[in-house]
Amino acid sequence: MCLYAPTVQAEPQLTLISSETTQTLPSAQPGWPTPSDPGMVFFLQRSISKNVVVYAAQFEDDGSLKRRPIDAFWRRYSDDGPGRGQVKDLRFFESRLAYGVYTYPTGRAGEFDLRFAALPDLPLTLRQERHNQASLWARLDEEDYRLVYGYVEIDQKALIPRVERLRLYTIDVKTGSYVTHILSVTGGAIPE
Repeated sequence: MCLYAPTVQAEPQLTLISSETTQTLPSAQPGWPTPSDPGMVFFLQRSISKNVVVYAAQFEDDGSLKRRPIDAFWRRYSDDGPGRGQVKDLRFFESRLAYGVYTYPTGRAGEFDLRFAALPDLPLTLRQERHNQASLWARLDEEDYRLVYGYVEIDQKALIPRVERLRLYTIDVKTGSYVTHILSVTGGAIPE
């Protein structure tokens, strides 16, 4: 059996375009479903479909983060019928090249460095907050923000879809305000 092996591609480059502060959490797509899975630390919406990638922290019986501390999976909101909202695993290439994550212990208890497969240059930190609770953090423009969700704008005009822009919806925990960071993405081809 022969598996498709994608060609080598340049790593995407991220550039922060702007950051906007609001008192309420903006909705990238009003009316679209929002997941609420146990342990969820982040979810990712895409402009091409209501299906969402959910990132959920995984805990040991004692409430601490597991050695493999995060699980990524689809929440299938675009499916019609009784399967709507069903959980589905990421496919192999989705996990390895696009929506999967890699985690590395930082050496501090309950903390992991995290990288998205498609955006390895976006440094994130998964932190245990308390028993069976964790959060995902990003350092943007020299400040730390707790991530809520992301929205990717995808251009499907080419043979391989390409991410043009990434919006990260975050919380500035010092002020309690929501901050939307808009990043341009160059070289953001994602195999589907």
